[in-house]
Amino acid sequence: TWGSFDAWKAEFYNIAKMRGFGWTMLVVCEDGKLLNTWVNEHDVGVPANCRILFVTDMLEHAYIADFGTDRTPYLDSLFEHVDWKKVTCN
Repeated sequence: TWGSFDAWKAEFYNIAKMRGFGWTMLVVCEDGKLLNTWVNEHDVGVPANCRILFVTDMLEHAYIADFGTDRTPYLDSLFEHVDWKKVTCN
């Protein structure tokens, strides 16, 4: 979908750093396509017929105590600790 992991990561970061609070998600839709998306409320907004593969909490309580208002170091820290073998479409 993005051509490379780095291109996907850049888009994921850009979505995660948008103004607002919620969750940034990588989902796989029933047609097998991958999609990065933003969900503002936990109970609405996830695209229909899609399964969440990877989600990042972008509410202030998740990062502000350790990283202040800069979301990039928070995202960098999260990405350093992901076991990518567990993020799968299977």
